[in-house]
Amino acid sequence: MSMHEVEDLVESSIRFLDKSPESASLDLRSMFWNLFEYQKKFDTGDTLFRAVDVLIKHRYVYVLPVTEHPEYEKYKSYFDGLNDNTAILNKPTEEWDEENNRETGCNFADVYKKWGEKFAKEIGAPVGPKLYVQAGGECWKKLAAQGKFTGKDAEPPQIIDIIDLAETIVDAAVKNKDLKLAAWWYKVGLPYEISSSDRDFKLLPKDAKLQKLKKIAEENKLMDIEVNGYNQDMLASLDDAGKDLAKFLKWWFFLKK
Repeated sequence: MSMHEVEDLVESSIRFLDKSPESASLDLRSMFWNLFEYQKKFDTGDTLFRAVDVLIKHRYVYVLPVTEHPEYEKYKSYFDGLNDNTAILNKPTEEWDEENNRETGCNFADVYKKWGEKFAKEIGAPVGPKLYVQAGGECWKKLAAQGKFTGKDAEPPQIIDIIDLAETIVDAAVKNKDLKLAAWWYKVGLPYEISSSDRDFKLLPKDAKLQKLKKIAEENKLMDIEVNGYNQDMLASLDDAGKDLAKFLKWWFFLKK
């Protein structure tokens, strides 16, 4: 079952960042790439088109004719035969394989046909089948190498540590009184990331950024705000997480030892 709480958190973060007064000073293109990289770590689906209007606006997604795919001529019959929303694989005519044939950050879609005129006009989608290419993906890399992109469009998104990214979003969310989004990152986003990582859990309570986030959570009572994905019952099985992780999560969630 797809982890909708992660999908919804990423979409909400993208839309919040787009409207945030701080957006002009942020590298949103890189932030969006890192948000989707975060989402890929979990059992989630393809949610590119949920906020594709924002992604196109900030040049994270590029809309191109199907014929401009870097390997269109090689797979011409395949591309000409597409008629539904499809994530293009490295070897598009072969089956998906986690090790050798994954998605390339390129989607084929006819938005008007797939989701209807109302949605298509809301996001400003072009008429007809198009490629929606994500910056930093394998398809984008091949197009960039061919000279399709210039200037900043030809630069890859920068890697941002998820704790740094969450800190930026939580800071901005609190300043703009979106406490639900701040709580969502504090109660779900970061615990999911940390629990699934290879970080040294014993050292995390000494991390200055996490200490800052915990102080923000305490000052704004983020633990009292109900958010999608956070369940009080999950805390009952903290001991199953391992001693060091359980100790960190108890510290993070303001639980008594």
